[in-house]
Amino acid sequence: MFTENPKNVLVVVAHQDDETIGCGGTLYKWSKQGALINVIFVTDGQTGIDQRDLYDKEVIKGTRMNEAENAAKILGIHNIETLGVPCQQVNYGSQKLFHQIVSKLRKYKPELVLTHSPNDKHRDHKAVSNLVIESCWKANEDIHSELGNVHQVLDVW
Repeated sequence: MFTENPKNVLVVVAHQDDETIGCGGTLYKWSKQGALINVIFVTDGQTGIDQRDLYDKEVIKGTRMNEAENAAKILGIHNIETLGVPCQQVNYGSQKLFHQIVSKLRKYKPELVLTHSPNDKHRDHKAVSNLVIESCWKANEDIHSELGNVHQVLDVW
């Protein structure tokens, strides 16, 4: 179990704003202590603010990523990126998505990974949590060299 202030953190969450709402204060604190923090959004964010279908989905996606970039600057996040899965379509059984997350873990080489609780009520959050937990385990196995060099994550929160 990870107990010290982390030096390299990867946050993998479903939607743009989950990192801020879920752990923004902690990310800010750690960044001020010198931690390298990267964030991956699994979805494209297209359904985030428009429950009545009043806005173009491309405008919504762009707005949410702009807001995430602004939040990242405030919180001291080094880099953000999105995997672009449509909202409400995160599939725990997707081998492609699983491999993308393993590849990102091997790219960023975090000691600590933060994600959603597997008990969350939102379907995207639950699927992302389960994918991340399994990917952290798989990133340490000496298989799938095309996904990058093996990396051991010390802890997943």
